[in-house]
Amino acid sequence: MDENDKPLVWLHGEVKTPPFSLEARIEVDVLLRCLQQGENLGMPTFATSAYAFATLATTFAISAIAFAISAIAFVTSAFTFATSAYAFAISAFAFVTSAFAFVTSAFAFAISAIAFATSAFAFATSAFAFPISVIALSTLLT
Repeated sequence: MDENDKPLVWLHGEVKTPPFSLEARIEVDVLLRCLQQGENLGMPTFATSAYAFATLATTFAISAIAFAISAIAFVTSAFTFATSAYAFAISAFAFVTSAFAFVTSAFAFAISAIAFATSAFAFATSAFAFPISVIALSTLLT
């Protein structure tokens, strides 16, 4: 900056542009300085416009790729959640089946206990009836 150059001052707000490389920022500074000094600038060359368009298209493509990767991550997360939910449902079904088997076993045990008690009662009745039969038989024989 020469002593004759005026300082660059913004009256309001800020300049909002896409991110520039270091070379592009320097070029913009030089062009702004030229404008400030009253120099008439021509339209940008086709190559500069094509480069800017290519840079913008590349940025857009990178953003689209990042969005696609995010979508893939979301689908993967949803699939993992669905798989976990399915595994939980299978586990719950297995638990219910095991509980049913346990109840069935308990019921079978109760029936076996009743059968055993009935047999024990029949044996006790037979044991009680045997002495009575012996007494009755001995009374008849005497």
